[in-house]
Amino acid sequence: MLRSRLQLVVPPSSLTRLHRMSGGNPLYALEIGRALKEAGPRWDPTGSLPIPDSLGALLRARLKALPEEARRLLLMVAALAEPTVPIVQRAAGPDADVSLAEAQRAAIVELDGERIRLAHPLLGSVLLADSPPDGIRSIHRRLAELVEEPEERARHLALASEHPDAAVSAELEEAARIVRRRGASSAAAELCEWARRLTPASADEDRTRRTLQAAEYHLDSGGMSRSRELLEELVRDLPGGATRAAALQRLGWVRYHEDSWTAAAALFERALGEAGGDPRLEATISLDSCLASLLSGDVRAAQGHADAALAQAEGLGDPALVAQAMAMTGSVGFLMGNGVAAELMQRAVEMETWGRPRPTLEQPSVALGVLLKWADDLDGARSLLEGAYRRAQDEGNDRSLPFLLFHLAELECWAGNWPLSARYAEEGHRIAVQTGQEAGSAFSLYALALVDAHRGEVDRARVDAEEGLALARESGAEPARILVLSVLGFIDVSVGDFAQASARFGPLVEAALSVGVFEPGVLRYLGDAIESLVMKDDLATASTLTDRLEERGAELDRAWAMAVGARCRGLVRSAGGDQSGAVQALERALAHHARLAQPFELARTHLVHGVALRRDRRKRAAREALEQALEGFESLGAPLWTDRTRTELGRIGGRAPSALELTPTEERVAELVAGGATNQEVAAALYLSLKTVEWNLSRIYRKLGVRSRTELARWLSARERPTPSS
Repeated sequence: MLRSRLQLVVPPSSLTRLHRMSGGNPLYALEIGRALKEAGPRWDPTGSLPIPDSLGALLRARLKALPEEARRLLLMVAALAEPTVPIVQRAAGPDADVSLAEAQRAAIVELDGERIRLAHPLLGSVLLADSPPDGIRSIHRRLAELVEEPEERARHLALASEHPDAAVSAELEEAARIVRRRGASSAAAELCEWARRLTPASADEDRTRRTLQAAEYHLDSGGMSRSRELLEELVRDLPGGATRAAALQRLGWVRYHEDSWTAAAALFERALGEAGGDPRLEATISLDSCLASLLSGDVRAAQGHADAALAQAEGLGDPALVAQAMAMTGSVGFLMGNGVAAELMQRAVEMETWGRPRPTLEQPSVALGVLLKWADDLDGARSLLEGAYRRAQDEGNDRSLPFLLFHLAELECWAGNWPLSARYAEEGHRIAVQTGQEAGSAFSLYALALVDAHRGEVDRARVDAEEGLALARESGAEPARILVLSVLGFIDVSVGDFAQASARFGPLVEAALSVGVFEPGVLRYLGDAIESLVMKDDLATASTLTDRLEERGAELDRAWAMAVGARCRGLVRSAGGDQSGAVQALERALAHHARLAQPFELARTHLVHGVALRRDRRKRAAREALEQALEGFESLGAPLWTDRTRTELGRIGGRAPSALELTPTEERVAELVAGGATNQEVAAALYLSLKTVEWNLSRIYRKLGVRSRTELARWLSARERPTPSS
């Protein structure tokens, strides 16, 4: 709402405070947002949010009628995180009950058992804003003596302090660590900001450490702009050396989230040049340089950085760092076409600790999850990526969520779980925008466009894809650029604009042919690219690319590459007039699909199979294949592909089955179910997805007027029983 109405982007920590302060009232939130915008772009994260005059005047009139003692008691209520009657009584003294009763009569506070609530949070904000600073500090000083929770005690000590205080700043730093361990990154950042502010001028080392910690906490919570401010301050003020190198490294983390992988790579290079004498820091920067090279599209440079990081980590004897270096080495090797180094990656997962703040992809379980997704083990990938997603949520690590949600959205789209895919994509994009992650936004926009394109929402998909393409170019995120181009090409194929699709895929195909199809699981656009080449009558290029896809698929045992490669072989042969050879290739593709569990790809293969069978004048088999394609597309909710399949069915002569008759697929499903097979067993026997089996079974029940498997078995038995002769 603040973005759309005011063009105001509020950091997550301040957004939470604004929501709490406004009581969730959108009109109040807009008024506070306007005041915040007028205050300017630089915001003091430890200060209070501004109260607009339009709201303040109304609330002050309500408070003015209260006696002074009642207003002082309300100040204590406003200052406490969880105000209760006992603690307010201890803080306010013997007149507390009288003052509390007066506030209740004035409808300023409400009691819920022993808990005290202000009628609206803005009342407390106005009280605090209007009170003399000395009076506020004395209240916080008193409350610091009474509260027991370390975080709240540290907050009261901070707010009670007028001048730097070494003891208070140390207590705040420790409280920030405690809060961060429980996943409250925004709260940790706020406490650490107070700690650095209250650090005595003579304690330069303490202030630098706390500034670096605050920047990390802000980064984790998604407060990119504040993290960047703090790190740029350190880079500007510190002399060359390891501490400045650490600041440059973390500034690189901010820049690749916020705007540019190219800028991040340059910062990592500068950091590496200043990290001499600190082998641990050198190793972690090498890992970051590896990741920057990967996401800039330079796999060979990434390999050099990964090898260096692994050697450095092994020399240090740090198991957690070795695990991260092994994960990056395995990831680079996979992209170079060496397959999943299962033993290496599994050892890395077993050694990981998640203990130090690192980019998400460097965590072994995340890296392995991504590789398994590309290698067609969707169940294994889902388990690892969902686990990382839950951990990031629990730890308050908002900066990692868009990346994880992009991979989960893509995975579920492939698996045919499109509603879940859309939820992941929408959540990832919301968080990426809220936290100012431009590169993350490019990936999440691709994910949104991908699921919308499959659902036939092509206009919306194109808008998201074009926006994602612009962000990918600005941030230098080469993988995101390729992904967005691929989804635009898929949209063109879906609507039958093969000339436009071929133009989009042209540079990607040239790159794949010149560099080599190292890892086909990453190049998911190849099937669409080959189909567009076939439809443009460029059979020579289509055949060459199909050769590469099938060869690498067989070498690496990639089910997707073998299934789609065989489907493309069928397309090429059918376009060349060899219908018999096309049918053979497509039957081979269907056999590979049995290992794949990707229903949309299966339905596409059934569609091409049906067309080839029709051209081979095998009408009955063609109709059966096309009906299987239709069932698959309809069950998924893919209207563009459903319409295309209906068009192909209309090209087959002869009588179409009655709406009351079972299709061949429905017949087989019904027979297996009536024979006692589970839905999973039917799916395995017929090379169908579980969702397609369930969809077929519901249609069978509707057609036959039965409600259970038992009734279905009886119906089939009665149909097969011979009619008695008269």
